[in-house]
Amino acid sequence: MFLSLNRTRFKETCSSIKQPDEGEARAMQIDEEKTGAKGRYTATIDGHTGEMTYSRSSPHLVIVDHTFVPDELRGKGVGQALARHAVEEARKGGWKIIPLCPFMRAQVMRHPEWRDAIQA
Repeated sequence: MFLSLNRTRFKETCSSIKQPDEGEARAMQIDEEKTGAKGRYTATIDGHTGEMTYSRSSPHLVIVDHTFVPDELRGKGVGQALARHAVEEARKGGWKIIPLCPFMRAQVMRHPEWRDAIQA
């Protein structure tokens, strides 16, 4: 019962997140910082930075473990742009993503066309 209740709340939360304009999310500049097996994608707007962090667990597998978007950037498509960028990079690099981050997991559920880049 507890698990099904949490899944229901998770789905309700996911469906209530405002969806930004597709063009807005695509036009954002995303930068990447890497240190060994860890890295992050960032998007900075008006001095505020959103980020998505990841760890490379093998040459063909990346774990997305965290997404943060400051209040000043919420609703502007930053999180979605970061998620889309991670998927595009996975496709280019020929690797798969394990979406441990709840936001990334929600985006994957919302975008079935990304499943080719997601580890089942």
